[in-house]
Amino acid sequence: MHAVMGGEEFVLILPNANLEDTELRAKKLRGSVRALNIKHQGKPLGTVTVSVGVATFPQHGSTPTQLMAAADAALYQAKKTGRDRVVIAEHSYSDAATDVNAVGTAKNKY
Repeated sequence: MHAVMGGEEFVLILPNANLEDTELRAKKLRGSVRALNIKHQGKPLGTVTVSVGVATFPQHGSTPTQLMAAADAALYQAKKTGRDRVVIAEHSYSDAATDVNAVGTAKNKY
């Protein structure tokens, strides 16, 4: 799989995680990033936020490519609707056969 991602994007793969667990982890990650107090040259940078798109196997895809596409679409929906949020993928696929369970993509605001 060759996914093209920007410099601020990353992927988390959570094998055996269900949608609820994945969403909870994404929300915890979002809260932890928001709580950071980052300074540059002694001056606070302000609040850092992340937007997260969540997709799970097999609900949102049966292949890594489908899961990444679903998570990426959810990420861009999160950014489009105000950033600093977690969005669950909307697309569903009924076919199955992969060992990848949950994928989250996130992008920070900087």
